[in-house]
Amino acid sequence: MAFKKNIIEEKNMPDVSGHNGMQKLIEIDCISTQKSLDLINIHLANNWKILRFKKYNNSLIAVIEYHED
Repeated sequence: MAFKKNIIEEKNMPDVSGHNGMQKLIEIDCISTQKSLDLINIHLANNWKILRFKKYNNSLIAVIEYHED
């Protein structure tokens, strides 16, 4: 998938939301915030959602969480 090569770092984080889900911190190179969010949404499976994100220099850092619905 073309999106994969844009990921700088992807690491698991402890779940701090009180759910049984898993969280990941993803940092990707970004051309624009909206394009990066679109790429993340395409990359994510149905049960993943973006909790929060922040633009930092030329990267977009997003925390995503998995929910077993």
